[in-house]
Amino acid sequence: LLLVAHAGAQLQALTPTRTMSLHRLVLQSLVANESTRHSAARLALHAAGAADAEAVLRWAPRAAREAAARGAHRQAAEHWLSALQNAGGATERARMLDAYAVSAHWSGQMDRAITARRDAAQLWREAGQAEAAAVSLADQATLCTLSGQRAQAQAAVDAARSLVAAQADASAARKVHGVAAWLRLADGDAAEAATLAGQVLAAAQRAGDTDAVIDNLKILGSALMVLDRVAEGAEHLE
Repeated sequence: LLLVAHAGAQLQALTPTRTMSLHRLVLQSLVANESTRHSAARLALHAAGAADAEAVLRWAPRAAREAAARGAHRQAAEHWLSALQNAGGATERARMLDAYAVSAHWSGQMDRAITARRDAAQLWREAGQAEAAAVSLADQATLCTLSGQRAQAQAAVDAARSLVAAQADASAARKVHGVAAWLRLADGDAAEAATLAGQVLAAAQRAGDTDAVIDNLKILGSALMVLDRVAEGAEHLE
């Protein structure tokens, strides 16, 4: 512990320029060594310390995905934030914000996750990618519902539905309308939820969209059980 404290004090005594230089040297050494170049988290740490934007964008996303795969979602969120500080165009930032939102959500940072989804949707719209914006808004609506922000959830899903109104057969439309059905169920309108989920389920089955099929079987089954159609609802859930 004394050695760690002493090392920390020495680092704090260095000038920012010297610290960056040391991070750069360590980064170069790690990349050059076959046994250490696969340690994405260490590489991302030293890339950030060296203020090497290119290296951060190379290693931080990889470190974030590795951390998330281990269930270390708070660490993953920090890596995504590091990458975002160096990201350039709207599409790249939007993609990273969506990824960050997942890690923020799973690490209990719900407000940050909601903000990230909202900002991602705006960037997707700026990039002319309406379907991607709709998906980000649908995910924002889900997070808002889980946080008890029902009005904000409805506003987000309404905005998402407007973006996919002309693309009923698109996967983004299935995602958005499925979330809309789930919101109706959460608000106590089981009949409308069943109608919407049934429509999305049929479209998903035609498209072979397994994820949407599963999601809407759950929504439809739950809605039917609330409507006292228990056997039918259980069949869907099973």
